[in-house]
Amino acid sequence: MKAILGLLLCFSSFILHRIYYLTFILFGISVVILLVRYSKMNEYQRNTSNRRIAWLIVEELCEDFHRNELSGCFCSVLCSLSKESIDSYYMENKVIINLQLEGETVLLKSSAMFSKQFMPFPTTLTFNDNYVNYFGEIVKQFVNNNSLILNNRKFLQQLCSPCSVNLDNLTEPEIRTLYTLTKQHEFVIFQLFHTIGIFPRILGICGHMYAVEKLPLLSSATQLTQSLLLLAVETLNQLKQADSIFHWCDVKFENLAFSDYFNPTKLIILDADLLFTNNGMSQLFQHLPCQTDSDCIFFDCIAKCNPITQRCTDRVNTNFNVCSVQAKDYIANDLFFNAEWQLYLLMNTIYTIRSGCRYHIHGRIILFSLQKMSIKLKLQAISSPSNELPLHKFVQRSYRSSF
Repeated sequence: MKAILGLLLCFSSFILHRIYYLTFILFGISVVILLVRYSKMNEYQRNTSNRRIAWLIVEELCEDFHRNELSGCFCSVLCSLSKESIDSYYMENKVIINLQLEGETVLLKSSAMFSKQFMPFPTTLTFNDNYVNYFGEIVKQFVNNNSLILNNRKFLQQLCSPCSVNLDNLTEPEIRTLYTLTKQHEFVIFQLFHTIGIFPRILGICGHMYAVEKLPLLSSATQLTQSLLLLAVETLNQLKQADSIFHWCDVKFENLAFSDYFNPTKLIILDADLLFTNNGMSQLFQHLPCQTDSDCIFFDCIAKCNPITQRCTDRVNTNFNVCSVQAKDYIANDLFFNAEWQLYLLMNTIYTIRSGCRYHIHGRIILFSLQKMSIKLKLQAISSPSNELPLHKFVQRSYRSSF
């Protein structure tokens, strides 16, 4: 009898433990399901909220267009879209709306949500010669401040190049539209220097917003390979081949995109808010008061502090300097970085100083370093053959073109 009771107690204890375990497991599963549902609900609410904000922006833009307060060749396309075509909305340093057009994604961008957020055009001016002259003075000041090798007319032609505008007979909506666009640094850079081929194409404008092509992001690549580094260097070289040398103060691989995902021949700079011409960079630093060199750091661009004037000098680091630091975080093979990337920095140094007297002082040292690295790279290419472009041949080609 005692044995039977003992067995029953053991069996009941076993059953109770299993019930506890099962209850705990079911409770855990329930919690996980609730968390997943909550997460999905939050994501759905965020997406819904983003779409609603994006639609409100587009809706107000179209209302202004129909009231003839602004213009743009993209307005008729934008204002004919359904709510379902507004894919998402994002805002950090600028407003970005994803649009679905005929199966393709187009980005609608602006530095502000609404046109009224820009410094308003004087309401005291009626639309007459004074109105047009006021806008002309704004354009003239912009061209002079940025030392653009353009006259006012050529500047406006390039600014509104996606659309057909009669500059001899500008309407009030056209002037208001162009006024808001001149206030957006990135748009001006994209338009004036689109022939360089390293900026996204502007597909059209509507009021204060502009539509650009969406490109596959470089950050989607799992590894920064040798081929991608070559493309990145070519992009930096393009910034020096423009009419005005550019200073890129936000060098990030996340700000680059492939020109074509399947056959990338070059990289495209997606964000030009911190891209400055030589004159623009100098003006920015010259207006910065300083006590020490640490006061002369503007994002990735660095200058020195002049203790006499207590103003910052011109920039002292280069785009290549910043890019090499960024690349180091992406490249797992230190030998690759030390040999190949430093070679690019040396080539950039030659390019920078070859026209100055410093070339005669440092030329022999740099040439000796180049010869050593070229030999090292040839040995490396023999020991580890690759299907990619042999770098020492690319270096030889670039080296010859540097002189």
